[in-house]
Amino acid sequence: MNTAEQSGAVLRRSRQQIGPALRALRERRGWTLAQLAAESGVSRSQVWRLEQGQNVPSYLTLARLAKALEVEINYFTSFESTATELDRDLSSYLRRVGIPEDTWAEFGRLGLEARGALLDALRRLTEPQEQVASRQRAAEAALAMRGLPEAAPEVLSTIDEVGLTPLEFARTWTQFEELPGDRICVAHRLSTVTGAPGLDHFRVFRLLYGVEFPDPRLLRWWASSTQSAIFATLQEHESRTIYPLASLERYLTTGEWGMRFAFSPKTVRAHVQATIDLLQSNPRFRIGLVDEMPPLGFFVKGTDGALIYPLADSDPQEASSNQVALRFTSPEVVTRVRDYFESLWDAIPPERKDSEAVIAWLKSRLG
Repeated sequence: MNTAEQSGAVLRRSRQQIGPALRALRERRGWTLAQLAAESGVSRSQVWRLEQGQNVPSYLTLARLAKALEVEINYFTSFESTATELDRDLSSYLRRVGIPEDTWAEFGRLGLEARGALLDALRRLTEPQEQVASRQRAAEAALAMRGLPEAAPEVLSTIDEVGLTPLEFARTWTQFEELPGDRICVAHRLSTVTGAPGLDHFRVFRLLYGVEFPDPRLLRWWASSTQSAIFATLQEHESRTIYPLASLERYLTTGEWGMRFAFSPKTVRAHVQATIDLLQSNPRFRIGLVDEMPPLGFFVKGTDGALIYPLADSDPQEASSNQVALRFTSPEVVTRVRDYFESLWDAIPPERKDSEAVIAWLKSRLG
């Protein structure tokens, strides 16, 4: 049994589809169970069990009922086929909107018309999601076929049209951090995941994206979870991040972390010192510095997924859309992105990725 058939079977598990059709025909005639039993020669108790979906009727029983109700026997088989197809489609949409599968049998107890109405409503609700999924699949295919940076134009346009919102991006990043495996990242700002006094994640989020976060407590919880996850990762795996040298130089000398705001010298010093401390205390935490950045940044955790985002700073007030990233889980895309990262990392001179050399450079800029 394939996946679609299994999904439909979940809806049908507690009820044969012929039952509702049989009851509808009986009620249309205004008959009681006893009357149908008398007209068909099928016992009242058996008719009741058939309507409740407790029994599977034999061909002879169906023929008797069909004759009594003045319909062809294929009326029931056609109904069964229609219900099976509808339930297969309905189960697909229930999965898309995240309805737990162990509740699907309850939908199977609805009449055919009710299930059809539910399916139509779900189709209307998910139509925009289908458009998003279609654009996402196109970008995924481009990445899987050509990799980075060749597929960057398609990915950038897809981000602008159907990408994750800032809130979705923050949530997804936290989810990715908690996945197993090593972490690789290409970014244009020194990560705040190391934590430091004075780093206000709510303010950073608001100024970076030009939107208000609905619940600052949730953002603080995500930031805490992300920080906890990276330290857990470093117990067994490596974390490598590539930064542009010019961006870090600007941050260290002016405090400018993003286009729209700058941290105070005290906060910058605490932030950079926290990064130095992590480099010194954990050899699995590494930084590489490059002169030229690729067209896209990305974050990959293990082999389970990749987040890809533009690297160029832009004023959120002037942005054409509020989409900031794309999430990919295809193994082919993850492999492509990881291979590209390795090519970037291998091209970095030793003095730009050796932790002692990077620490010395950071300290020299702190003064």
